[in-house]
Amino acid sequence: MENTQKKEFKIPPQQMINAWHDSHLASYKQFLKNFEAMSVNNLSFMQRLMGLVRDNIPTEFTEFLTYLLSDEEEKGEKPAMLTEYEELVWECLSGEIIICVNLLSGEIVSLREKKFKPKAEQIVISQEGFVAYYLQLPRMAKAVLTDIAQNMFQDIDLSDVIDSIRDISNEAKMSAELSESDGAKAVLFYWIASVFSYVLLALPSFMKNMAERGLSQNDDFAYCLYYFIAMDHGIKKMFSKVVSMTSQMNLDTYDQVAIDEILRKFIKAGKANGYENMAQDIEPMAENAEPDIRELILGAASVVKPPRGNKADYRSLDQLLVAADKDEVKALIKKFVEKEQMIDIAILYYILVHRQLMDECSMVTFCNALALFLNIPAFDSNDIKKRYNMINLSSRGLDPETASKYEQFQSVKWKRIRDVYQYWNVLFGKMH
Repeated sequence: MENTQKKEFKIPPQQMINAWHDSHLASYKQFLKNFEAMSVNNLSFMQRLMGLVRDNIPTEFTEFLTYLLSDEEEKGEKPAMLTEYEELVWECLSGEIIICVNLLSGEIVSLREKKFKPKAEQIVISQEGFVAYYLQLPRMAKAVLTDIAQNMFQDIDLSDVIDSIRDISNEAKMSAELSESDGAKAVLFYWIASVFSYVLLALPSFMKNMAERGLSQNDDFAYCLYYFIAMDHGIKKMFSKVVSMTSQMNLDTYDQVAIDEILRKFIKAGKANGYENMAQDIEPMAENAEPDIRELILGAASVVKPPRGNKADYRSLDQLLVAADKDEVKALIKKFVEKEQMIDIAILYYILVHRQLMDECSMVTFCNALALFLNIPAFDSNDIKKRYNMINLSSRGLDPETASKYEQFQSVKWKRIRDVYQYWNVLFGKMH
């Protein structure tokens, strides 16, 4: 046993969890019924689950995901989570080690022993596990992965990574599945496995957030999910459920309304979080798709087209603002920029949009409009967009009472963000 990392988490001990479960059996049984109902296309459980996940995502994972999804020229400094676990994850996916994560204590241990039986509160991350999951996927899901890989990597030179990944794939006895392609599918598989590894490594922090939510808000669903994951092998059951549902899915007869809604929300969320070009990036995927799938993708992408189609958005601040008294709002915007730091423009954008004083637009458009209004040279919006992404994805950190319950919001950076937001949000709240 090596490379042990112990993190302190103030979460309920196992005895307290079991005691809660014993006194809430009815709630937990209903939770399991709702979980099983997904098999008959009842998506209410999934909708509530996604809401809970969104509200409890650890800050360090948000920073990791933002970095991962950023364009290469915009990435900047590696986030702490990537720096801490990058080597560990690659060793794991190369088959050299397995990783054991304790969901209750937060302990992360790397093991060279391949035969390890985890306890209920432990999950194992391993190359063998990912391979097994891949081989269980139905043919349709594998075909989708192939199409995605070909679209993602068709213009990218993968020669530097394909050989090493093929070697790893052959050692993992995946050659029958992967070596027939040009290697793009192998690269995509290990990219997905890598991201999922970080998801599992972030689970203890997510569990901590969820436990605190269950305590502070008396949220039975949060506690049920906590017990399900920590004590009832919930992650494994969730994956089995997804595989089962995918196996039964027939895209010609499946509930297209549900799929369409999920896809639209995904693209809208991406645009709201600063990825303005998602529609243009997704549309090419529809070119070689079946007619029904093409219509679905284009329909979803159409709802997030940037203003004026694909043309650059050069609207001025006057055109962006929708407040009744634009002069009063512009005067307050000028005071904000004069008093606060450049990076705080992210907070200004958040307030203006959420107060419905301004139309939503790309950060580049807003910064250009701001520079024109202030008669200053145009400035780089990349760092401002990243800060906005962080705030938007973890907006509960803006509320002092809510933030006080989460350790992740006690940093100097978050305290300053909160102070700036609280001061100016009140002032802009008086605007009409």
